[in-house]
Amino acid sequence: MCIRDRSTQSTWDYNILKMPGGFSSEKPMVPEVQAMALSLKTQIEAKIGQYFSVFTPLTYRTQVVAGTNYSIRISVNGGKTITAIVYQTLPCLGGTLTVTSASIAQ
Repeated sequence: MCIRDRSTQSTWDYNILKMPGGFSSEKPMVPEVQAMALSLKTQIEAKIGQYFSVFTPLTYRTQVVAGTNYSIRISVNGGKTITAIVYQTLPCLGGTLTVTSASIAQ
């Protein structure tokens, strides 16, 4: 990580200060991630303990680890929003998807 004396900065790219390995910025939904979220709907509902008749993936973020974590924001019944964290193993290990957590935004 680059450490600099900020007192002398006039223009500084604060994106340099992002934590290495952290989640990306939020991105608009793409067909591949939407299909992933929809295929995991039952697992996400089981994590939350509730069935949703409305289930619309909105945005996502990624984090590269030993595989990829996806943080997916999903619109559900009553205008509520779910955040689901999905882990995908590396392609050489099968690319398996697992819902690691899911919560309803308050």
